[in-house]
Amino acid sequence: QADKRGVRAAIEQNSLAEQHAPSRMIGNREIILKIIAAKQWDYQRPLSYACDSLWYDETFILAIINADSGAFDNAPDYLKNNASYILFLIKLINKNNLKTHKILKYCSRNLIENEDFILQAISLDGLSLAFANDEIRRTEKVILSAVHNNGMALRYAMGDFSSNRGIVM
Repeated sequence: QADKRGVRAAIEQNSLAEQHAPSRMIGNREIILKIIAAKQWDYQRPLSYACDSLWYDETFILAIINADSGAFDNAPDYLKNNASYILFLIKLINKNNLKTHKILKYCSRNLIENEDFILQAISLDGLSLAFANDEIRRTEKVILSAVHNNGMALRYAMGDFSSNRGIVM
């Protein structure tokens, strides 16, 4: 317990202190959140110690994404390939008025190439279309759904849909 207080105090004064802290303490939710709050750290190191349960902790996720949505790149690969988890993130981030579509930048290629998944993602955030593969970005059904959610999504469509009244109206 005394060690944890010392590590927390050191990190509050200088977030670089995490480089010398024992990994069992860096994986601690409170300590990782302190490091995030300091905004002076390399995301990869402390997130590599995050236990699986932290990746489902809404406070933890929002703190990370609020600091830098690119931090999700350090999530475990099995989560980046988990459609339910990615959709959970998009809903959570939308609920908190943060930009969600960038999360798809870090998810697996399998999901980005899956039209059903992309349709689900764009129903939550039309700008998710930006990270779909080119073939899906040419699909009228997908573009209609994305534009219906967010008109700005049209800029990510592949092909000329400007004359398609169903899309631009």
